[in-house]
Amino acid sequence: IIPQNNFLANLGYTVIMEHYSTVDVLHNWWGTTNPNDIDKQIYDNLDNANLGRINYIPFASSEITDAAPR
Repeated sequence: IIPQNNFLANLGYTVIMEHYSTVDVLHNWWGTTNPNDIDKQIYDNLDNANLGRINYIPFASSEITDAAPR
């Protein structure tokens, strides 16, 4: 589970799935609230049927001000 991060200004994909399991990446800010734009930042089973799914809903509606490495 990868919660409460700000995914901003990444080159290419923000999150890349490399196995067949499902991963929750919930409550993060993706720089947008448009699910189509968020999907474009994720490489998972929507791009390659042999991979698992990355769940990102619910996502943050704005930047997370106290996000930091933990």
